[in-house]
Amino acid sequence: MHTHLAEVREELTAARHRWGHRCVDHVESLGMLERPLIAGHGIWLTDADIATLARHDAAIAHSPVANMILGSGVCPVGRLRTAGIAVGIGTDGAASNDSQDMLAAIKAAALLQKVHHLDPMVIDAFDVLTMATIDGARALGLDDRIGSLEPGKRADVVLLQ
Repeated sequence: MHTHLAEVREELTAARHRWGHRCVDHVESLGMLERPLIAGHGIWLTDADIATLARHDAAIAHSPVANMILGSGVCPVGRLRTAGIAVGIGTDGAASNDSQDMLAAIKAAALLQKVHHLDPMVIDAFDVLTMATIDGARALGLDDRIGSLEPGKRADVVLLQ
C-alpha cells in the first residue's frame, strides 16, 4: 500500500482537527500499517511516529526535489534510517517535480540533508546510493530479487562516465 503521509504541516493540523490525533496514529487505527506500507514523504514525523512506523516495518519514499519545489520541509532521513526504516529515493509525480530524473533526486537527497543539518558529513554517497538501490528495493519488498548486484538477482547495469 502507498499513501502520502506527514508531507505538509497543514496535514497534521487537519488530522488533529478531524480525528483528534496525528496522521500516523490515524493510519494505524485504520489498520493500514498491518499491511506493507510505503509512506510518501514522511517529513513531519515525531519520534513516536517513527517508532510506530518502525514497529510496523513501514517504509518511506523520499522525494527531495519535490519537497524542495513545494517547500514542504525536509525528511528526517537520519532518524528514519537509525530506527531501521527503509528509506528509498523517488521523484514524486510530474506535477511536483521538474523531471523524473533519479540521478538528480539522488544528488538532491544528499545535498538537502547536508544543508539542512549544516553538516557535510551527515550523509555520504554510499548512504544515498544504498537508499536508491537496496533500501528502495527493501521498501518495495523486492530486496530478495533486486537492489544489489548479487548472484541470482535481476540487474540492470548502467555505466556512467
